[in-house]
Amino acid sequence: MDPVEHYHFCGERRGYFPCADFDPAYYVSAHAELRRSTPQTLSPFLHFVTHGRLEGRSGKAFLEPVRLQPAASLRDHPEGSVGVALHLFYPDVWKEV
Repeated sequence: MDPVEHYHFCGERRGYFPCADFDPAYYVSAHAELRRSTPQTLSPFLHFVTHGRLEGRSGKAFLEPVRLQPAASLRDHPEGSVGVALHLFYPDVWKEV
């Protein structure tokens, strides 16, 4: 079975993402004409593969870079220290952090 068909018939119905570069909920919410369709008549990933990619649409949201405050302003924190936890999904951005 073709991987796109397999996702459509199996993974999409279970709410799985087809790949790291596509978020079905984002894709539908970002494009008004797709929101008017019903899940029974529209496969967001199939639309992206057959139309969206060719039209230059993004398959997922891109986060804006985080701007950290200068270290001096952290001295005013009531606890005296601040913890930061990062979840890095893409190894190629590690050096930017």
